[in-house]
Amino acid sequence: ALSGFTGETLVLPESLEIIGNNAFKSSRLKSIHIPKNVRIIGDSAFDAANDTEKSLEILTFAPDSKLESIGKAAFQAATALKKIDIPDSVITLGANAFDGCSGLTEVALSAGIRELQNFTFSYCSNLAKLVIQEGLETIGRNVFSAENSALTELVIPSTVVSIGNSAFANKLGLKTLTFAEGSQLSTLGLNVFSNCPALESLTLPAMLETLSTSTLTFECDDVETTINMSNAFWKCTSLKYVDMSACTELTVLPTRTFGGSDVLETLLLPPNLVTIRDCAFSDPMGLMTGVSISGLRSLKEITIPASVTYIGGYAFYGCESMQTVT
Repeated sequence: ALSGFTGETLVLPESLEIIGNNAFKSSRLKSIHIPKNVRIIGDSAFDAANDTEKSLEILTFAPDSKLESIGKAAFQAATALKKIDIPDSVITLGANAFDGCSGLTEVALSAGIRELQNFTFSYCSNLAKLVIQEGLETIGRNVFSAENSALTELVIPSTVVSIGNSAFANKLGLKTLTFAEGSQLSTLGLNVFSNCPALESLTLPAMLETLSTSTLTFECDDVETTINMSNAFWKCTSLKYVDMSACTELTVLPTRTFGGSDVLETLLLPPNLVTIRDCAFSDPMGLMTGVSISGLRSLKEITIPASVTYIGGYAFYGCESMQTVT
């Protein structure tokens, strides 16, 4: 192990197969090439969390790489790293693997990865290009969380089944969100796309059936009340078009699914919707921040599916332009 290694470059032997846990943690390496026979990069192998001024600037992999696994926090806080092209041989990418790599502008994920674990690319605040391959099935919580104005478009592969809490929250520049044709997505996590104020249009895939929630208990007029909030598209303030008409399995719109969508002009609800919870499109009481948030000020007409049996309080609060409800 060369933890704390003071050299800026190092040539690893071609016969090397395993780079162990903490092997180069807090080293001064500026550049590293991973030889083709390396199969495993261990946990915190190149972790620079203790001194980000020593972080890697260049990371390359052999064209015929046999790498299979990149461990937890393996390249955490490599703030000078700008580009990563993960070899297609990689099938495991550990939690926090590239967490805090704030200089990253481009990431291409390998086709072999089936799961992105929690916080894998969290706090990569300058990420502008993200290529996610077909084959990925699970995106964990906070995987790409961090304020980011550089990422403007995102395509979710058809094979993705679930996206975890806050996975793409605070993408301030995200204008286009596309779910690939034939999407198998069934679950969207809490806060998953919250605070994406540049997002203008949203069409949710047919297989979607669950918007995850968290429980909030508060007192109102001395009465204790419990609600389940989603915040999935909370404060997506530029949304003009939302289409959920293909979502035949989605039966509940939780509290605070949307909010602050004052310019929304078209809202197509799921055809088999049963329940629209309190404050589904607004938060007049300021449940989280104490600040009232309106919703749907520009919406002129809406069709409520015949399957709906419950519409909660303040569900359509602020619909001052509404002319027709069918």
